[in-house]
Amino acid sequence: MNRDQLAALCERYLACFEALDVDGLLALAADDAVLRFPYATGLAPEELVGAGAIRDYLTESYANFERLAVGERNIVVDADVMVTVVTMTGRFSLRAGGEYVNNYVHVARWSD
Repeated sequence: MNRDQLAALCERYLACFEALDVDGLLALAADDAVLRFPYATGLAPEELVGAGAIRDYLTESYANFERLAVGERNIVVDADVMVTVVTMTGRFSLRAGGEYVNNYVHVARWSD
């Protein structure tokens, strides 16, 4: 996969993330995908392994949000090692009212 293809794949991932589209996100993931939260504070697990575990967590988590707006983002693509890195700010509108704003770093290792 070349740099442009990886960048396009990353954009698809980000569009699914912003749309809170669990099925779309998992369509881009392998069955044995790993989702890590390196700064987990107890509100999220440190690691989820497998599409089923990721689906369950995201479905439950996303149920709390009305929508997500992604602010300025920076995307770095390294086609030599098939990795994309995205830094961004996400602003979630909570179903219960109010907002949850956080800075994110998404690192993805892709395969053909």
